[in-house]
Amino acid sequence: MRRRGVGVCAVAVFFSAGTGESPRRQLIDAWCVDYVYCPDTAPVAPAVIQELRGVPWLECVMEQGRGALFKVRR
Repeated sequence: MRRRGVGVCAVAVFFSAGTGESPRRQLIDAWCVDYVYCPDTAPVAPAVIQELRGVPWLECVMEQGRGALFKVRR
């Protein structure tokens, strides 16, 4: 059983500017993530979206406004 709040912390780390590709991949694998959603209504920092675009195992499948949806390549 996971401790309360651990998932929130993982999300904050994943969407922090400057988080490296390796820690992000570890979170993706640990939480069995297939898609990464960056909503337009609560926008992720543009610098973070730019970092995610450069990750080779993420494919941007949709963008609208300030939002983006990335598929995890396995």
